[in-house]
Amino acid sequence: LKNILSSPEGLSEEQHSVRPLLIDRNVSILSLLLDYGLTLQELVSLQMQHVHFGKNMITVLHNKGTERRIMLKEEDKIRLFTYYKTIPEPVRPRYHSTDPLLVAFDFKRGTFRWVYDNDAPKALTAIAVQKMIRLEVARAQLRKGISAQHLRNTFILRCLERNMSTEEIIKRTGFLSPLSIKRYVEYANQGAKGSTVSVALSVA
Repeated sequence: LKNILSSPEGLSEEQHSVRPLLIDRNVSILSLLLDYGLTLQELVSLQMQHVHFGKNMITVLHNKGTERRIMLKEEDKIRLFTYYKTIPEPVRPRYHSTDPLLVAFDFKRGTFRWVYDNDAPKALTAIAVQKMIRLEVARAQLRKGISAQHLRNTFILRCLERNMSTEEIIKRTGFLSPLSIKRYVEYANQGAKGSTVSVALSVA
């Protein structure tokens, strides 16, 4: 799925022309879901004040008020920073601010969007992320229905496959209770090949 993001296959002329502006953003989105286990809501809620490029770290806020710190691999930090620098400076999110990290894109104008009433970049919405994933899944000819939740499921299952402790998985995912992991443990123990697990693993 990540590989298809860099491919021009199946793109319209308009999409192809702006692809260089979006590749690093979109790959970073997939990586944060698949490799770091963010939820869709956590992803679109990321603000510049939560991003620490110099420390390779992002702070993720949970809707229950808790937070966790995630250390990014160097290559993932570089990709995220490359996306950030791709945004033209006049509409670029400001460091240490409440500006969104992930910015919506205007395909007609060929640039990232700015909300003048808020004097800030326009945040990428959860709906837009799901649409992006759906379109890329179709281009990659993967099974329909793969979503942000499936990508996070894959992250959790991989943690279990590596025999990671329940405490460590809770720390990495933001789960509030071991009970939240129970169903994933059951899938792993049964060697389940049902829809949720098989779909999740198919995007690896």
